[in-house]
Amino acid sequence: AAAAAAAAAAVVVHGASRPSLLLASRSPARRDLLAELGWHNVDMHAVDIDEKAIGDRSSQPPAELVMAIAQAKLDAVQRELDSGSLRSTPDVIITGDQVVTHQNRILEKPCSSDEARLMLGAYHTSPCATHSSLLLRRTRDGVTVGGVDVAKIWFRPIPPDVIEDLVGREATLQCAGGLMVEDETVAPYVLDIQGNLDSVMGFPKDLFRRLLCDLGFSEHSELLSSSS
Repeated sequence: AAAAAAAAAAVVVHGASRPSLLLASRSPARRDLLAELGWHNVDMHAVDIDEKAIGDRSSQPPAELVMAIAQAKLDAVQRELDSGSLRSTPDVIITGDQVVTHQNRILEKPCSSDEARLMLGAYHTSPCATHSSLLLRRTRDGVTVGGVDVAKIWFRPIPPDVIEDLVGREATLQCAGGLMVEDETVAPYVLDIQGNLDSVMGFPKDLFRRLLCDLGFSEHSELLSSSS
């Protein structure tokens, strides 16, 4: 009984339950990062949009691009919510996007193993950066807040055999720039990261906390800070 009471206290602050979340993503990394913050029952609901049709990769700043794609995902979820096709209405909808920049180019998910091979083989020549957006919408009134977090990564040369191993994995093709710095195969070749690993992985925790605060869930953000 004491353990049950402690568990209940962990998710209730000032008499209010933590808000329910819908994460518009199929990314296991984003799901796991939310779980690290204590959110173990997040609804995962990916939406199908044509991301390539959004923005201008040749001239648009990466922060604007990832925000535009996150907004398109949010609009898609909102349409489903308004039509009644979702199983339930969450308190907060979360969308996001990530691109990698390297040598003044915007890199998204590799379209092929050959493209991933070129990306991974070039990162040692100069640092790359991840640009990760988050948008949070409070569903009861539509208030929406968002932001972008940037992290910078320096690599030593990744050996050809390691690159071949990576490009043979489906997960590599599902990551912007083919980057999986958290993978034990890649980690030995990371020289330095300026920023947080969770941001490189596509879900900046500090930005999430701040945006949740901006939506009025400050007591829950305090709880998240103390539990991570």
